Amino acid sequence: NVVGKIGSLPPMLSKVAIEAHLLDKVLGSEQQLTVDPIKRGEFIMITIGTMASAGVVTELGKNLIHLDLKRPICSPKGAIVALSRRINDRFRLIGYGYLQ
Repeated sequence: NVVGKIGSLPPMLSKVAIEAHLLDKVLGSEQQLTVDPIKRGEFIMITIGTMASAGVVTELGKNLIHLDLKRPICSPKGAIVALSRRINDRFRLIGYGYLQ
């Protein structure tokens, strides 16, 4: 839930575009794993501040990914987003991005 003055909050988004920057190595894994490129149809977890939502990648560009989110978010353009992927039954940080 988000609280704010009427008309002052960003719109609710169920589809987002993110300028993605992937890390070289997966963070939080016991093994030294390299980060594979994001693929269409992949399930990605995003975290913006304290809000987490998951979505499926619908489109890919050079550094741009489009996600259909399972849970809508309320966040302004330019917000920093953490990108996580399920690795060995846990979500691990694979990169970051900026909400477009």
